[in-house]
Amino acid sequence: MEKSLERLFFKSFIEAITKEEIELNELFDRNSKEYQKLAPSGVSCLYETTYVYIAIKQLLKNKFPLLVSWEHSYTENNYSKVDMALLNAPNNINSFVEFKIWKSEDGHEIKSDIDKLKNEKSNISKYIVAIEYNSENIIDNVKFLTEEMKLEVVEYARLLTSYYDWESKCNKIVPVNIYLAKIKST
Repeated sequence: MEKSLERLFFKSFIEAITKEEIELNELFDRNSKEYQKLAPSGVSCLYETTYVYIAIKQLLKNKFPLLVSWEHSYTENNYSKVDMALLNAPNNINSFVEFKIWKSEDGHEIKSDIDKLKNEKSNISKYIVAIEYNSENIIDNVKFLTEEMKLEVVEYARLLTSYYDWESKCNKIVPVNIYLAKIKST
């Protein structure tokens, strides 16, 4: 993707997460308070596939100029699917995007998607969208993604989400960090 499309993609994703956070909190608040004893009330309860879905919806709402495809086949392996493909035309792939919820200290879940994307030998641009909860170390994590994971961090942002803390048995407002990183060409 060119830089202006990267910015529009990221802006759309942040907009989608922000709207989802507000809506989920409103829905949980309007319903039984018992929900607060069971699970988070914000985006921290979402799965990766849900993030892809809300991103696609927002990209369509924002009239993103590339076609968006969900669970698209890699060009090198038709059995393996990428979370999202962005296309210039129906058979002309511009970019592949994998979404990952980052939980581990060593980022092994991100590394597995990096490896999957690197196995795609085509010249298609390849991206990781990493979503990380409850971390204050956004700048250190940008450095980690850049230096350890050898990614080019294109954009990053911090939002707040409601997060269920199992130790204290209550919801807390914590940061959710979102990173858009590009696989460097080799």
